[in-house]
Amino acid sequence: MAVVERQIDASVERVFEVLSDGWSYSSWVVGASHIRAVAADWPAVGSKIHHASGSWPVLLRDETRVVACDAPTGWC
Repeated sequence: MAVVERQIDASVERVFEVLSDGWSYSSWVVGASHIRAVAADWPAVGSKIHHASGSWPVLLRDETRVVACDAPTGWC
């Protein structure tokens, strides 16, 4: 298995803030083309992002559900 690392010049709290914005999901998840809906309580456990992958006319409509959240500031 390949290991890829990237150092981010930002605090853990700032990185978590970006990842907690469900509407930005398609900008940091490879293959996600657009977001259809984000649960109001995202990233709480059990909440979902509805997204699509691919390009028209072949789109896979899917969802991502939070199964665990270990937030640095108790945001989950």
